[in-house]
Amino acid sequence: MFKKSKTIAALALAALMIAGVQQTAEAAARYVLTLAGYEIRVDGIPYADKDLPALSYNGSTYVPLRKIGELLGDKVAWNTAAKRVEITPDIPLYANPAFRVTSVTGKDGKYVISGQGRIFEAVMSYRVIDGTRVLLDKNLTLSSGAPSWASFRIELTVPKEQLPKDGTLHIELYEVSMKDGKPANVLPVFLQTW
Repeated sequence: MFKKSKTIAALALAALMIAGVQQTAEAAARYVLTLAGYEIRVDGIPYADKDLPALSYNGSTYVPLRKIGELLGDKVAWNTAAKRVEITPDIPLYANPAFRVTSVTGKDGKYVISGQGRIFEAVMSYRVIDGTRVLLDKNLTLSSGAPSWASFRIELTVPKEQLPKDGTLHIELYEVSMKDGKPANVLPVFLQTW
C-alpha cells in the first residue's frame, strides 16, 4: 500500500511539474521581445542606448520610461506612497530646439534664469543685451550634451550704471555653430523694461 501511495504521489508531482513547465514555456513564448530593428526618435533626437535598448513585441515598441522622460526634459520619479511612476512635464516659458527656459526671476540688475539645454558638446553661450549694447557675453558648460537635456541656472548681476535708463533688457541664449562659429538656436528671453 505504501509503495502504491508513493507511486501515485510521484505521478501527481510529475504531472504538476510538467504542467508548470508547460505554463512557464507558454508564458515565455507570449512575451519574447526582440531588439527594435528600426530608428526611434524622441522629440527629433534618435534614441540609442546599448544598456537599455528599444525592444519590439507584437507590433509594439518598448523603450524605458525614464530615458524617454529625460530625452523630453520631463521629471520622472517613483512615488513610493502611491506606488507609481510619475512623469511631470517642465513647461517652458521660452523654448526652441536647443533651449527650454522654465523660470526667470529678479529685477534691477539681479536675475536668475533656469531651464534646460540640449547643446552639442554641452557648451552653451549667453549674452545680455540692452537693445543696442551687449553688456555680458559668457559661456556655461552643462552636465551633458545633446541629445540629452541638461539643466542650467544662470545668475546674473548687471552693474546699476550699465542698466538702460529707458528700454528693455534681455538675455539671448545660444550655441556656437560648429560649421561657421556663428550663434545658432538663439533664444531671446525678456528680463526687464524701464
